[in-house]
Amino acid sequence: MTVRPRGDGFQADFTHKGVRYRAQFPTQQEALTWEADTNAALIAGRPLPKAPTGANANATLTLGELAKKTIAKYWVGTKNELGATRNLMAFVDFVGANTPAAAAAKTSVVDDFVTELQKKGDAGGTINRKLAAVSKMFGYGERIEAIPKRPIIERQREGEARERYLREPEADAIIKTFRHWAKEEEAIVTEFLLDTGARHGEAATVRVMDVMSGDRKRPQAIDRVTLGATGSKNGEWRVVPLTKRLREHLPALMLGKAPHDLLFSVNRWTYADLFRKVVDHLGLGDDVVVHTLRHTCASWLVQRGVDLRRVQIWMGHKSIQTTLRYAKLAPTSLFEAVSVLDQQSTNDNVKEAA
Repeated sequence: MTVRPRGDGFQADFTHKGVRYRAQFPTQQEALTWEADTNAALIAGRPLPKAPTGANANATLTLGELAKKTIAKYWVGTKNELGATRNLMAFVDFVGANTPAAAAAKTSVVDDFVTELQKKGDAGGTINRKLAAVSKMFGYGERIEAIPKRPIIERQREGEARERYLREPEADAIIKTFRHWAKEEEAIVTEFLLDTGARHGEAATVRVMDVMSGDRKRPQAIDRVTLGATGSKNGEWRVVPLTKRLREHLPALMLGKAPHDLLFSVNRWTYADLFRKVVDHLGLGDDVVVHTLRHTCASWLVQRGVDLRRVQIWMGHKSIQTTLRYAKLAPTSLFEAVSVLDQQSTNDNVKEAA
């Protein structure tokens, strides 16, 4: 431990498990007290003590506190507030809001976060948006001396959108495996992602009151769900109808819960880990990730003849260009479409003959 004079006061400066902690104080005794209390808290795994008046309070910020400061500094009141906040909080939720900011500011921690996002199925572009928010936070943290140094953060390669979707036997095998492993809620989550096309983040934020009935006389007869009320990628919500199996299975998860309670109890990271184990167990390949379930929903809709405009609304695509990725899966072709013109020509010939 080291306390030394600096400027008009004293600086406490020590390292714990490779992370540097330091703060400036007006008196030597305050510096010694803070250093001893902080070191004891780190060893015991307790929240770090606040720096006394006159010290650099930023040196003891938790990750959650640094995130709030960053959001207030850069994004509150801007058009990017919702998206940037959501991207940053994904990292905070993964690491833990009460983790000391200095302990979270490590390249290894960021790399672990990226690995989890990849396992969950996030594409390179989605991961990079989250990393941009994290980098902004740590850059600000370094400037206000909340962390000793911003960690190295590598951008991910952004390739073309995934084309992988599940065949029905593959999807059924995943659901049956969850149930065989006595993971009923995870099986229902899988059905929900497949049948609604919800993003994983949207599904994780669905509340009991978001599952509704279109029949006012029979409110218990659920037939639709509101998606994106709090977890939408583009900040917009939509209502999607429920399939027969969801109408049958969701009431069991709603039983005994208050309207504002989350519909699903399973943590999204826990689900992603277990989904990976099921996929590996079935030998479906590394390209099958949680996001594949959403891609599968859109693919099945198009393959079964639903027009692209309705698919766009169902999936919550902000741009029709995103939906057009699925156009090649449509069952119709130009050669089939020509029958419409042939029919018109036939009608004209009949009129002339008459």
